[in-house]
Amino acid sequence: MNDYISEITLDLNCERSCRTIMLTQFDKGKKIHLTVKANGEPYSVSGCSVVLKGVNSDGSRVAVDCNIEQDGTATAVTDDITFAVKGFAAARFVISDSQRTYNTQRFLIYVDDALDTDVTSDPAYSILNRLIREVQLIDEHGGIIVDDELSSTSAHPVQNRIVNAALNTKAPLSTAYTFDNTTTAVPFNVNNPKIIYLNAVVDGENGIVITSAHNSGFQFFFGRNGTTKIRLRNGADTYTDWQPAAEKAANKSNAITSSNKTSSTLFPTIKAVVDYLAEKYEALSNKLTSAYGIDGDSTDAQYPTAKAVYEFGGEIVDIVNEDIAETNDAVADLKTYLGYTSGDILGLQADFENKVFTRLGAAVGKNAGSDFDVFPMYGGRRRVVVDSDGVIDDSIAPASVTETDYDLDVMVYQPKFYYKVVPLKLEKQSGGTGYHIRKANYYITSTPHAGFKVHPLFIDANGNEVDYVLLSAYEASYLHAETGNYHYFSDGTDTNTNIDWAHDVLKSMPGVKPISGQRKAMTKANMEALAQRKSSNWHLDTIKSVSANQLLMIIEMGQFNTQAAMGSGVTDTPNNGAYNCSSLTGSTTSLGNATGMAAETTYESAGNETVNTTNGKLSVSYRGLENPWGNIWKHVNGINLWGNGEMGGGQAYIADNFSFDEEAHSGNYHPAGFTIANASGWISAFAYGNEDFDWLFMPSETTGNSSLPVGDRYYGTEDMNGYYIIRHGGYWNSGNAAGGFLLNCLGPSGSKANSIGGRLLYVPTAAV
Repeated sequence: MNDYISEITLDLNCERSCRTIMLTQFDKGKKIHLTVKANGEPYSVSGCSVVLKGVNSDGSRVAVDCNIEQDGTATAVTDDITFAVKGFAAARFVISDSQRTYNTQRFLIYVDDALDTDVTSDPAYSILNRLIREVQLIDEHGGIIVDDELSSTSAHPVQNRIVNAALNTKAPLSTAYTFDNTTTAVPFNVNNPKIIYLNAVVDGENGIVITSAHNSGFQFFFGRNGTTKIRLRNGADTYTDWQPAAEKAANKSNAITSSNKTSSTLFPTIKAVVDYLAEKYEALSNKLTSAYGIDGDSTDAQYPTAKAVYEFGGEIVDIVNEDIAETNDAVADLKTYLGYTSGDILGLQADFENKVFTRLGAAVGKNAGSDFDVFPMYGGRRRVVVDSDGVIDDSIAPASVTETDYDLDVMVYQPKFYYKVVPLKLEKQSGGTGYHIRKANYYITSTPHAGFKVHPLFIDANGNEVDYVLLSAYEASYLHAETGNYHYFSDGTDTNTNIDWAHDVLKSMPGVKPISGQRKAMTKANMEALAQRKSSNWHLDTIKSVSANQLLMIIEMGQFNTQAAMGSGVTDTPNNGAYNCSSLTGSTTSLGNATGMAAETTYESAGNETVNTTNGKLSVSYRGLENPWGNIWKHVNGINLWGNGEMGGGQAYIADNFSFDEEAHSGNYHPAGFTIANASGWISAFAYGNEDFDWLFMPSETTGNSSLPVGDRYYGTEDMNGYYIIRHGGYWNSGNAAGGFLLNCLGPSGSKANSIGGRLLYVPTAAV
């Protein structure tokens, strides 16, 4: 008899998935076997103490000391406390070594203390009932049905009862069944039109036979040696000979049928069954059947494969974990019982669905501003003065730099940080790829923790971690270094459209107008090249930088509506399509490293300067970074959108290095695993797909409003066909649509405009 209730593998401090195991009173004294991983790699608990801890639905607590096995795993033995309360308990394993304590991801224990209750109320019943009726594992000549009376010796009595309630029948001990060309035993049941013979013999080879119960039906055979055959029914009494089925198995229809059959009406789901069994056959054949169709792990001799049915359903349940969460709201509620108490981990829970935002971890009880200065990623962020090689000169005060200091740039020193995104509720996109994030926890920390990843902003060109990067304090301006002339290109005073590649560079300086595509070709490619004129470490701002700044802002501000938190920004200036109407840089110089709004902002037109003091015409700064939104659109490098007309608003592709190509969605550009919103509007949800890109904030839905849950708009290309690029933040006339998450995805590759500029980014090279 198997002494283990469950053999579970959990990851240290991982919060993404939530497993469930079931206990009954017959399981008292049995074991839960734990294998531990850290960041997906094996982790030995030898030399550690391990305790299973849990919280029951009534608030009482479970604590079971674990035995440490020689192979570095741990075993917990269930006791009376484990079964004290019926229902769900949220549990985890706590592992302590000589230096610190770790937690595994949480999982759920469901305790059923009354086996004589109506089994249809069990949380697992609706799942198993649906699965069993979808893939009917009934065979009159060797069935997988269970007893209709509980057996105290059965390995899984509750599961037996569930399966019996779903099927309301049972079958005798399994015997091998041989199919010949006259086999007609094809019982028909309108509720279960497909029969699976798990212990079949065809032409002397053991395997599985799938039978259609329709009068004009057919049978598929999957042999242990990989053979796949098919035969059609000739009439009431006979079948055709078995024939190789490879060609029919590749049928593109929703079901595998003969050519003159309509699959959508006759056999709409048989192909799904066939494909699944074909893929899983080798593993399933060993689990579901032996030479005599008996599951070797079962102790119930009369009905040997009840446990196999349950485990087979469990494998499918693991694949459709989202369905489980929807079936039982309690699981989703218990998932919110996640968090960190470490003093250097800050977080924000974003409930986009209910428009509620809650501070987590060390951020609890703190207000934006000086409360966050104790954390290096905030308090260590500061404006600095650098030369063209990115060397910081702390002897020069950033506020003293003027536009005539041609060899200098004012940048923002951003210390490295680590992050973690924990999706608490995901909803599959309808008509798109990936998920909508309905609820998630966002965490950052300045020190490594299990389950945290370094933010990709802090990876250099060689793939190594760096301790800091330099963000652009001011929007990029354009310097012709030979004459020391900043080109405005805002009116008719300078109409030169040529780029002098020997002398022209981009700058981050106060007192000048941000460059746009009004006159010169300020495409992403040209702006990247002008940044690289300084050195190979300089770049046009990237999606990684934008996303890192967004993450810092939401956790400090405790919300996504950045305009509500910091001010409108330069977003209410009348637009004139013939001019670059942006304000001059530097009006937040006096703020230094603080967050806030300028007292006054200067504008220039035809050489004449005017000063504004009205909200909507004043620059804002987030910890030294002026105009994170508004004033002028910013090109963003390292991300492409691509679609073929059938991908909604397009799929996002991210460059894994600093080799940029606006028309690429392969090579060093990798899919983020989601499509973005197919309609412009107010952002209501962000997309989630490939976990490697969980740091992105890309809109997947636009049913919000100007305040909540994000308060920013998204402008998208419906049914995108081709390559498109993005620009971020809005411009001088974006109004309340602007903010830290405003995104415009309307520009084809190579786009430029009078309202689009950019920012600089410096990524040092790690010393290795």
